[in-house]
Amino acid sequence: MTVLEGIAVSTGFAMGTAVLVGVDGKPVVSEQLNRQAINALKRNTRAEDWQQIILVCYDVSAAIGITMPGLQVAAILAQSPAAPSEPPSLPCLVGIEELLKEVDKSVIVMVDASRGVVYVEPDVQTVVAYQSPTRHRPTERRIFIDPGHLPATTLDDRIIQVWGYATTLDEAARAVELGADGVFFAGELASEDDAEALFHTLRGLPLVLSNLPTGDTLTAAIKGSTPGQMRFALKADDLAEGSERILEAYSRAEEGSDLDEDEFDQPGFVVCAPGPEALTPEVIAAGIGAIIFQGTISPDVPAFVAAVREAGALAFAFGQETGELDARMIEAGVDGIIVAAEFVAITKNVVSTLPRSMLPLGG
Repeated sequence: MTVLEGIAVSTGFAMGTAVLVGVDGKPVVSEQLNRQAINALKRNTRAEDWQQIILVCYDVSAAIGITMPGLQVAAILAQSPAAPSEPPSLPCLVGIEELLKEVDKSVIVMVDASRGVVYVEPDVQTVVAYQSPTRHRPTERRIFIDPGHLPATTLDDRIIQVWGYATTLDEAARAVELGADGVFFAGELASEDDAEALFHTLRGLPLVLSNLPTGDTLTAAIKGSTPGQMRFALKADDLAEGSERILEAYSRAEEGSDLDEDEFDQPGFVVCAPGPEALTPEVIAAGIGAIIFQGTISPDVPAFVAAVREAGALAFAFGQETGELDARMIEAGVDGIIVAAEFVAITKNVVSTLPRSMLPLGG
């Protein structure tokens, strides 16, 4: 890790991948970032969920105003001490000596503009220190810098989300350790301590709960989660009644909570469906972000994926009994797969070999 100091033009905190900007104002974007941007646009990913980048340049004027569809500019760093005529609305430091020497490629950069400090390739301890909640409730997803947590990508550049299925806190921790992109938690959160432990383990990764916590445990879960992090699984044939139960529980929790109104999320949902026939007009009209296929691999899977995409949602599938069946499910077009916690790393490796039709002959 390298620590650099600069002069704050505007304050704030940001963390992302460095993108160098030439004196001509043209950013140099790596192939990996380009793929991430293209995939984000193809999937209609919300702009606030785009990969964050930090613009690095000699003179700040070269980077002011740069926008990149599919990528979110989170901060600007400049080596020259010249300040812009108007401070940008995002964190910005100038006068950073040796900046272009220390940041000469796509690396992780953490910016604390309020203190005038830049961390190049921050170590785990520094990341954890900054990401410990300093407000009543965390507001940003924490960032993993371990290579094992990079998204799994197929040979034809499809990003497949690999989630861990867990019934205990230990299984959830194991899934995160092995690089899960999220956790489907089918266990019970029996206490406030359980809720706090789970969200501490997740470190901002998305979570789907199949069981609704009650009372103070639900309040603790809401406090421990970041906005939009926690969703609840509903069966397709119980969508209306199930969502109503959860909304009522949230209403009761809000009445007894010390969270401000703007900190108290409305609950999010995913739908578990056996196949395309479960995607009724009511389910489609609900605008659910993700629908999970519960069945086994069959000719119905491509039709299920097509129906989910037409509804504007992501298609997930529960893992099958063998890696071969999981591979076939992924090749059938799903956006993500949920596997037992201990199989997360193995499944991510499988993803990198698919589709098999693109494997080199004799390989």
